[in-house]
Amino acid sequence: MIVIRRYRDFVWLFEQLTIQYPAVVIPPLPDKQTNTGSYFYQNTDIDARMRALEKFIHRVSIHVQLQLSPKLQSFLQCDDNGFNIAKNFAKQEIKSESSGTTTLQWIETVVNAQTHRVRTI
Repeated sequence: MIVIRRYRDFVWLFEQLTIQYPAVVIPPLPDKQTNTGSYFYQNTDIDARMRALEKFIHRVSIHVQLQLSPKLQSFLQCDDNGFNIAKNFAKQEIKSESSGTTTLQWIETVVNAQTHRVRTI
């Protein structure tokens, strides 16, 4: 399966990993904005940012602790619908941390969203 992610999705992942693993240094994200103005340089800058985002994902996915993150798994494996559900659940999780929401509940919600979708042909 191929998933397409926007820059803001990478920012979401970075923020979630920072919250989930406060003692781990999360690899930095590249800047979104570029300072060059011509079309040629903008395409070059976009390609460079894409490579930097790939490097970010690679570094996160080989990290001993970060590779186990359910949010990383959602980022890499869920289609758009499942990923949006995961992001919405993460918002609720932050709001309800004091109520005892667990990572297992988070995983179950995302898995259920992925397995109970109606498939159309």
